[in-house]
Amino acid sequence: MKHIAFAVVATAAGLLAGCTEKATMPDGSPDTCGASQYQYLMGATAQEVEAIEFTQPVRVIPHDGIVTLDFNEKRLNFNLSEAGIVEMISCG
Repeated sequence: MKHIAFAVVATAAGLLAGCTEKATMPDGSPDTCGASQYQYLMGATAQEVEAIEFTQPVRVIPHDGIVTLDFNEKRLNFNLSEAGIVEMISCG
C-alpha cells in the first residue's frame, strides 16, 4: 500500500512540475529578464525610463544606436524611435 501511495504522489508531483509555464514576450521569445512587466513603458521617453531604479542591468538604445553584441539574458533593452520614444522592450 505504501508503494502505491508513493507512486501516486510522485506522479502528481511530476505532472505539476510540467504545469509551470515560462513567461514569453509578445513575439514569442522567452522573457528571461522580466521585460513583460515593463510593457507599460511603451511610448515613454528615454528620460522617463532612465528615472526608474531597476534591479537588473538596463540599456536604453537610441534609434540607430550602436550596442555591444554581448548577450545578457537578464538585461532589459529599451529601443527608442527617432523621436526618442520607447518602441520596443526586450531581453538581451
